[in-house]
Amino acid sequence: MPIKFSLFICSLSLGIFAPYIQASEATPSTLAENITLIDVVQLTLKHSPNIEVKRLGVDKFKAKQEIAGGKFDVDLYATASFDNNINTTRIYDQLDPAQQATFSRPPVNNELKTDTDQQKLTMGASKKFRTGVSADINLSMKRSDPRQDAHRFTTNRSHVEFTINIPFLKGAGRASAMAEETVARLNHQAGISNFQHALTATLLEAIKAYWDYKQSVVYLEKVKESAHYIQIWLDSTEIASDSLQGYLEEVKGRVIDAEQKVEENKINLINTMGIEISQDQIGKPHTNVRLEWDDILANFDQETMRKQWIAQAEKNRLDLKAVLLQVEASHVLLGKAKTDLLPSLNLKLSTGYNGYKQNNGFDNFSDSLLDNVRGMESSAMLSLKYPLGNHVAKGKRDLQQASYSQSLIESKNKLRTVHLDVKKEVVNVYGRLKKAVQMRKTTQSYKKSIIAMQENPNFFKETVKLLSLIDMEDKFISSLEDSSIAMTDLMKAIAQARFQTGTLADVDATAHKINLETLMTLPNM
Repeated sequence: MPIKFSLFICSLSLGIFAPYIQASEATPSTLAENITLIDVVQLTLKHSPNIEVKRLGVDKFKAKQEIAGGKFDVDLYATASFDNNINTTRIYDQLDPAQQATFSRPPVNNELKTDTDQQKLTMGASKKFRTGVSADINLSMKRSDPRQDAHRFTTNRSHVEFTINIPFLKGAGRASAMAEETVARLNHQAGISNFQHALTATLLEAIKAYWDYKQSVVYLEKVKESAHYIQIWLDSTEIASDSLQGYLEEVKGRVIDAEQKVEENKINLINTMGIEISQDQIGKPHTNVRLEWDDILANFDQETMRKQWIAQAEKNRLDLKAVLLQVEASHVLLGKAKTDLLPSLNLKLSTGYNGYKQNNGFDNFSDSLLDNVRGMESSAMLSLKYPLGNHVAKGKRDLQQASYSQSLIESKNKLRTVHLDVKKEVVNVYGRLKKAVQMRKTTQSYKKSIIAMQENPNFFKETVKLLSLIDMEDKFISSLEDSSIAMTDLMKAIAQARFQTGTLADVDATAHKINLETLMTLPNM
């Protein structure tokens, strides 16, 4: 029995955390057997409703950018119209005799009418450029047929005109004309960065839930093994021991609590991942970590880590990048608001020509574009507009100035918060490292004590010594729980440190690169 118990002690100690292995891609069959940290990450990326909602938010920013840029599209237009106008021009009875004599016979209904048939076709294209300049080319063709007047011919007239409008003050330049599009683009980029940051935050919660599940499963297995071996002791002792029996019942109670904790943590993991599968389809956690952290603790200089992690956070934190993009967008709007204080001074230049063709028929209608052209027309107009007081523009400028100042304050506060979060995480990681190393030493010390007791056969013959063995076993089991919790807290702190430094995952707009080693090692270590 001493040999069996010694092997049991080693399995308790070494089985808690062993060197990690690479996880494979998650499938329903493999998840039922075991689940790895990479499986959790993959499933969270695919199924988390929080990530999907944030992704749709990015799509909204993209749509707004497309809308803002749409005002620079070429705008094609065309209209076709038909008019038949019948108007009474004179009343026959009201004409003087000389005028009536010009008619061979009185008109029907005593009315003199005009019946004009007109068709008009207009088409063209207009475009606003990102410099503020706008241009328009227009073609109009009009056919007029005086149907009841034999002395008048059908006329076909065409007009071609090219117009360009050039602003010199308000609305001039790319900074003013493109402001809305630029802001929409910056907001889209900020939306992407915020989405990527939210994605890593969701991954962080899933990773923490995985380690909690891992810890509860490990502890349950060890408590069950402890109950098994205590039963062996009870069967092997040569003395009646109510204390040993009582301790066995106590350990069985711990098993019940541990089983409940496993189920709670499993449900929490499923909920965090956002998947719709039953608890039975999630197997045991199958990603392990290194045991020895003494060398990491020995080389962990808090001041050096603070400087390095803050530099990484400033470079990689996507939420910080989003805030800076929003500051830039606010600055663009402020620039436009300042430009809009100026008067509107626009120069409009036009050139074109007129064409004419007589008589009915479609050929004459279309030929009017080129026939009887007498030369190019041209015109120029300079317009100035400025409201006295200019209160609207000044109010918008002041409003945007306040918004820009707010964004600057928010960006500085965000940077300050990031620095404090990183400093806090350095202290947290250092404390977790010390706790994990210390608890491992504690567990190993209890293990050695129990093994030494096992080498003395009198421990199962003397009540006092048996009670001391029970007490040592109780301390050992408690230390195993504390050790597993300490290691779990360390792994969660490592993931948190990766998150705070922006190095938890390499994400962009289309792909997410997740490295298992990155999730389980400290930055710059």
